[in-house]
Amino acid sequence: MEKQRDSKKDSRFDIFHGIKISLISQSIAAKLIIIILTVSILPYLIVSLNSLYSVQTVSTISSTTNLEIANTSAEDTTRALETELIRILYIQTTALGNEINQKLHQVTTETTTMRDYASFIYEYPDNFNNYPNASMYSRKNGSNYGSIYPDNNSWLLVSNLAENSEGIIPDTILKEVRFTEWMDIIFRSIASNDPNAIQLYINTKSQITRGMPFVNGTYQWVDATKQFHSDINLPMYDFFYLANETNNPAKKTVWTTLYYDPAGLGWMISSISPVYLKEELKAVVGTDITLHRITDSILNVTIEKSGFAFLMANNGNLIAFPERAGPFLGFNGTLAGTFQGDEQLQYNLLNSSDLNLRDIAVNMSKGNQNVIRYVSPHDNHEYFVSYTPISETGWSVAVVVPVDEVTAPALTMNNQIQDQIKISSQHISDNVNQLKVNTTLLIMLILVAMIPTAFILSNMISQPIRTLIAGSRQIGSGDLDHRIKISTHDELEDLAINFNNMADELSKQLKELEKANQDLRQMDTIKSQFISIASHEIKTPLIAIKGYVDLLLTDKRDQTNSDQKRMLEIISRNTSRLGRIINEMLDISVIEQNKLVLLQDWFSIPDVIHDVTEELSSSFEKRGHTLLLEIDDNIPQVFGDKDRLAQVFINLLGNSIKYTPDHGVITVRARSEGTNIICEVEDNGIGISEENIPRIFTRFYQVNSITTHKTGKEEFLAGGTGLGLSIVKGIIDAHQGSISVRSSEGKGTTFQIILPVKEVALQVSTPQKNHFITREKKPIDDVQTNSKNRKSEKQTILIIDDEADTVQLFEDILSGTYDVLTANTGATGIKIALSNLPSLILLDAWMPGITGYDVCKTLKKNSKTQTIPIIIVTAAVGSDDQIKAHTCGADYYLKKPFENTELLSLLDKFLGFIGENHD
Repeated sequence: MEKQRDSKKDSRFDIFHGIKISLISQSIAAKLIIIILTVSILPYLIVSLNSLYSVQTVSTISSTTNLEIANTSAEDTTRALETELIRILYIQTTALGNEINQKLHQVTTETTTMRDYASFIYEYPDNFNNYPNASMYSRKNGSNYGSIYPDNNSWLLVSNLAENSEGIIPDTILKEVRFTEWMDIIFRSIASNDPNAIQLYINTKSQITRGMPFVNGTYQWVDATKQFHSDINLPMYDFFYLANETNNPAKKTVWTTLYYDPAGLGWMISSISPVYLKEELKAVVGTDITLHRITDSILNVTIEKSGFAFLMANNGNLIAFPERAGPFLGFNGTLAGTFQGDEQLQYNLLNSSDLNLRDIAVNMSKGNQNVIRYVSPHDNHEYFVSYTPISETGWSVAVVVPVDEVTAPALTMNNQIQDQIKISSQHISDNVNQLKVNTTLLIMLILVAMIPTAFILSNMISQPIRTLIAGSRQIGSGDLDHRIKISTHDELEDLAINFNNMADELSKQLKELEKANQDLRQMDTIKSQFISIASHEIKTPLIAIKGYVDLLLTDKRDQTNSDQKRMLEIISRNTSRLGRIINEMLDISVIEQNKLVLLQDWFSIPDVIHDVTEELSSSFEKRGHTLLLEIDDNIPQVFGDKDRLAQVFINLLGNSIKYTPDHGVITVRARSEGTNIICEVEDNGIGISEENIPRIFTRFYQVNSITTHKTGKEEFLAGGTGLGLSIVKGIIDAHQGSISVRSSEGKGTTFQIILPVKEVALQVSTPQKNHFITREKKPIDDVQTNSKNRKSEKQTILIIDDEADTVQLFEDILSGTYDVLTANTGATGIKIALSNLPSLILLDAWMPGITGYDVCKTLKKNSKTQTIPIIIVTAAVGSDDQIKAHTCGADYYLKKPFENTELLSLLDKFLGFIGENHD
């Protein structure tokens, strides 16, 4: 946007400089005439010498400015023309590719229809015995068995390879000859609707070939016994084997490569489709298109004066191009003589001696689409080359146009402008010189008497010009609030008004742009709030799902069989996985807003690494990976968020486990270098391609969304949300560190993290560890209980939550061990707490009306309830929610969803009660 604003400002400034040029020969000359007339009447015009100096200055400024304007205008025009041509080239190339692709796609559809028709015939052959006006088949002069008498039916040939040892064609094949005559119906139907189909045929696995060639939609019978070799082996040709079980297991309609037709119809490409009877390949049907049907649109393309197009196969062979394109493509032959027989099919751009042209061919062969600049070594001219793929065949079509044909109009205009500037400058110079002579004579006559008047008149002339120049420069420098004040009632005043109008309009546009940016920021905030609220609402029902699944899995009554337990375990794993995905979405939302809050403290990086690797040990064992730890001694502690950095190592090691084939080697290193700690996670997995490395830290980006990787023994799926590495980078950036990656595809990947050792203030000051309890930040063993005798009495737990399912879950988990009281609003919860004084309160943070934070703050201020332990339970995962819980006086912060055992263990340690129902 900033560039667009600067471009508009420069354009407006150029326009008003042009206006200033036009008034040089009018306004200044007119005022000089007034000065001369005034001198003839009043002797005060002697000081016109000062005016002449001003005129000379204006003349110099105008000449310089005009040249600058002319050059800038030429550059802007050239850029605009080039940009427009690139857009047009992209559209034209795409349209040309679509035109060719549409022709090919139509043929694909027709071939598929022909296959379905043939499959029906093979499935019910007894229904197709007597074809009306059937052809006569026999042998003539010892030739193959086939159609030897001209008629309106398809030609037929049975290869000698179909005969038995006695030279006789079996009855089963003769029957197949008869019922395949019915293919003529679909042959004629397709040919009547598609002029591009020049031959339709069926080749059987039993060595029967039948077809109908068409010229401009008119059938032409051929003698197949003369056209083909007597021992032709049909399954050995690509128009058969490319559709067989081996090369086409999907049984789809496919395309052949270019080949020279055995029937003598020239170079062509075929759309072929297999015909199966149940699971047995019986035949292959096909539609031929000769090359000229496709290439006419290529050869006739005209762009600018000398632009052209060419067509390339996916193996690099040129298929079609006009003769004038030969030097550009490095082809030194001629389009005359044998070349008319499609000689260009033998010229391959992938073997071009020009490396740049070869690179273009490589990109085209890969199916890429682009518009690039290219300098041809043939004539050292620069060209635009636009290419696009043809999906049906894997070909690619390119359009080429010389760059200088685009810039020629701009250069011609620039030359004309400069010529006019020279004429105008010379005219001004001549007038100024003549005026100097006349004025000098006049000054010599009245020098003594007219000095005061001349100074006044000179100032009247030059001051508006100086004001205009100074004002225009100030506006041009970006001061859009400045206004040029000139009151001369002539062209200079009009020019000043135009400058001021320009500044007004630019200022208005800038304000609109700023408002648009503000709206975008507001929308981004709303988006983040929506993600947070939606994630909370999704996680809330997950609590009940996971809680009840865990209750069923830990049921001591053995009421579930092994299959049911396996299903429950799958549900439990997937609810945990969904919870992690939601947490990732919330993390990336916080990172995007630059609001990631770190709970900082001093801790040891080696301790974090050992904790994480121990947590992931089962995953290493399941995949058979070897874990190597290379951690130096005496690594200093760092000041940061231990949990967040543990999240970084869990993510990086998780990726290494997923993307390393079974029995791989994963190495974790840590060392101290100067004021930094260097950590590395290295694996010998599948690696990352060079083109994907710059984008792996982009949110939602995945090298492959869901990729199946072979491990030697089995296959494994590797996928995710695409947020993990983006979150990792956000956490490292918040610690004022850096993360980088080295990778070689097929050999492995190494992530390197650099963290500063010295204590720094990281973004937001947060509570220290000893001031607030979190599951990781402070051991529950440190929590003080209210009584040493709680083991001997049944404790009372008050549950305050607006979600009925969550309350019911808590009751089902705790009712066997504790007395449970419930409240579904904050106000009710406060009332019950004050009247019953429970042993502990489980409090939901997000409730309508009075929030959980407000309830906690109220109870902690009341002398009757201030010593009751309060555990905030919420689906929110942001660090700012933990800060709110700490601020309101909560004793612990428990994140949803949680394990049932985790909740029971937490209550045990708070209340000092170890129940016998959940040991």
